Amino acid sequence: MIDLNHDIEVEFLNNILKYIERSKNSLKILGMSKIKEKVLNDEESKLLDQIKDKGVTMVKFDSVYGIYKYK
Repeated sequence: MIDLNHDIEVEFLNNILKYIERSKNSLKILGMSKIKEKVLNDEESKLLDQIKDKGVTMVKFDSVYGIYKYK
């Protein structure tokens, strides 16, 4: 799981794709702030689609804490 309190930007999405490739698709959940409110440009949209195609679930940043209970 990666939880970024950061707006969606091309640089971050490219880095996340590189991480997925290095970690052999071990990323399952990606939390980013303002994921649902932002209007994406073409490049951002394509990168997000590539991340989703790798099996990563996209969630809003602050909703990640409701998914997993930390001990």
